[in-house]
Amino acid sequence: MRCLILVVLCGCDHAPPVAPTESPKPRPVVAAPADATPTDAAPSDRWVVLAKDQKGPTSIALAATDVVWLDETGGQVMKVPKAGGTVVELAHHQETPLDIAVDADTVYWTTRTGNGDSDSITAPHPTGGVWSVPLAGGKVTALAKARAFPDAIAVGASGVYFGEQGLTDHKGAQLSRVGKTGGSVAKIREGNPGGIAVDGTDVYWSIGGGCESVNGAKMPDDGSMWTSPVAKPAPKELAPKLRCPERIATDADSIYVADNDTGAILAIPKAGGAPVVVVTDDPGTRWLAVDATTVYWINQRTRKVKRHPKSGGSTELLAEGTDPSGIAVDDRYLYITDGELVERMDK
Repeated sequence: MRCLILVVLCGCDHAPPVAPTESPKPRPVVAAPADATPTDAAPSDRWVVLAKDQKGPTSIALAATDVVWLDETGGQVMKVPKAGGTVVELAHHQETPLDIAVDADTVYWTTRTGNGDSDSITAPHPTGGVWSVPLAGGKVTALAKARAFPDAIAVGASGVYFGEQGLTDHKGAQLSRVGKTGGSVAKIREGNPGGIAVDGTDVYWSIGGGCESVNGAKMPDDGSMWTSPVAKPAPKELAPKLRCPERIATDADSIYVADNDTGAILAIPKAGGAPVVVVTDDPGTRWLAVDATTVYWINQRTRKVKRHPKSGGSTELLAEGTDPSGIAVDDRYLYITDGELVERMDK
């Protein structure tokens, strides 16, 4: 899902995609030390720079010991140790990479290939793809090709789930699944997925809806949250009447989603029930991460990174970024991509 306030990057000026067999071996590029000084760690001395001089880092995911991200401008898949060290390129010449996921040994991502089509978020031809590469480095594999603008992605034991935004007029928009090594693509449910998450038994996804403000009015409340068992698909709506739900995050009990229009962050019970407002920020809340006690988010409009206890309390400003767009959290650190940087902060 891309809101109208975004500037969508066109893949038209990128170099032609490289065939999977031409994927580069991992190679070191510019690195920043784990003990970077405060002058290296923008925007505040709470942050440590893990990678700098990146072209346009966006979506981010965490493996056991590595931070992995997409560089949308450079068309690259990159990684760096969580502890800091050498930055490694896992794949290049990926045309408009959009979202990323990782499991124990593999990185997965989605792309939209321009092929001369319009630079709008929909196109008349299905040119997108789903790809993988070993986390240790190696050959890039196409898991699914000629797809209808795949965007959000998540991986579980049962396979790789990805949202297809659809072609012109959202034709072919659906939640899809493909095996971790490729094969046939299965449709889970039609609709326009904005964010996806998988746990041990179920897959969860948002349906974005219209996401269009007319003359400054509120966006339509035609978004929703859905779930399905992974073993045997049986889609079930968990929450209707959401405004532009996009990326989501989950814990053991709830799905968290931002209302971009009002700035509210909602917790939706996995077992069903009414959404609960966890916190309300300025309009523009978009990217989320959660740990056992806290929700973290990036506001697309204010470019601020904040956190708030799930149980209530004060909201804390963590950073005012240049262009933050990726966020992830583990048991020790919060990680973001911001402008030309990939950074971490001790929680």
